[in-house]
Amino acid sequence: VLGNALKFTTAGEIEVEVSYGQMSFDSMKKPLIAIDVCDSGSGMSMEQASKIFEPFSQAENSTSRKYGGTGLGLSISKRFALALGGDVALLSSKEDEGSVFRITIDPHIIERDEPSMTTPLDLFLIPDPIAERRLPSLEGIKVLLIEDGLDNQALIKKLLENVGAEVVLASDGELGIDHALSETFQVVLMDIGLPGMNGYDAMSELRRLGYEVPIIALTAHALDADRRRAEALGFDDFISKPIDWLKLAEAIVHCRDASIH
Repeated sequence: VLGNALKFTTAGEIEVEVSYGQMSFDSMKKPLIAIDVCDSGSGMSMEQASKIFEPFSQAENSTSRKYGGTGLGLSISKRFALALGGDVALLSSKEDEGSVFRITIDPHIIERDEPSMTTPLDLFLIPDPIAERRLPSLEGIKVLLIEDGLDNQALIKKLLENVGAEVVLASDGELGIDHALSETFQVVLMDIGLPGMNGYDAMSELRRLGYEVPIIALTAHALDADRRRAEALGFDDFISKPIDWLKLAEAIVHCRDASIH
């Protein structure tokens, strides 16, 4: 939620207010932590606001081209909050004036006798130490990660470094191409939903320039048509989000080994 406020506020200010107290939730009152995020960004119309929590939804088609992303951020944030006994809600929004979101969390959820059937770990495959021990070693593999999401950058970089990889970051397609052509990598991880030059276009440009290093597509769009398009453009593998960390590590090793032979 805060990431969106930063992304869509080019001037003005962003305020974050945290409070705790009895609040209405599911037709009852209970003690909740509330985090209000208020920005002076682009805001939304009522029609746009009605769709923002739908997966793969963005206020305008041009939003994805300009800012990147897949329209999953708020949907995922809402699922996280629900798993923590709260919610994410849009309190108000007006075009060209900004938006106010409220995140609520139940601080007592960990005291329940029976844990929720759905937890953030189940939903998003966040790596844990036991899972990491099952991953193949990536020692000696230098990876270029082209990904605009700061949280995704940090998570993927941390996991790959934990199993021995060296990771270089690029936040958009043009920077990714510059890094790819100026440094030596064994594997490139390319997010498809990049701002400006998207992953498909960046891939096409690299192959046009004769770049032969294996490139793995990372995308929340996991339909067969998306996979076929990626294969047709020359991607060496295709990993859908949420990421299966074992599949990602194995794909990196496979692509590195195939390029050697």
